[in-house]
Formats: sequence, C-alpha cells, structure tokens
Amino acid sequence: MGSTTHDPVWFHEYWPPFRRHVHELLAWGYEDAKSRITHNHEEEEITGFITEAIQNRLVTADCPRWCERYALKENNPVPGKGLTGKRRNWICLWDY
Repeated sequence: MGSTTHDPVWFHEYWPPFRRHVHELLAWGYEDAKSRITHNHEEEEITGFITEAIQNRLVTADCPRWCERYALKENNPVPGKGLTGKRRNWICLWDY
C-alpha cells in the first residue's frame, strides 16, 4: 500500500489545474445533458446523463489537449435495455 500523505510539491503543482479541469468537465457535461433532465429523473439517471455527455465531449476533435489526460469510468449497464439509473442491469466484470 502507498502512503496516505501527499507530497506538497506535487500537490501544489497539479491540484489547481486538476480542479479547474474537473469543474470544466462537469460544467460541459451538465450543459450538454440538461435538455434530457426532467424533474422525474432520479439522481443516478442524471449522473448517467452527465457522464455520457462528458464522455462525448472528451472524444470530440475540438476538445482541449488537456482532455487527453482524463477518462470517465463507471460500471456499465447491460447494453440495449434502454434502462437508466437504478433500473439499469449491470454486468459484473470480476469474480470472487
């Protein structure tokens, strides 16, 4: 296991741009997804819409170069079911 303490040099150099990038990605995701969001959607559905919108932004040709450093990952639902949020069927990719 690694140390739980942070190297102050690393922290002060990389944390500010990381925070800006994350906030920018979230703003883009919300902006692109808000037309799909209604008062009937649950939190998990809204998160899914925003995640999808961010992923779509990350692969566009006009995305800033810093976007190459980021990727979103969550457990993917079973494709083709048309379900969102808690109603999604999940694929388990690990075994015990």
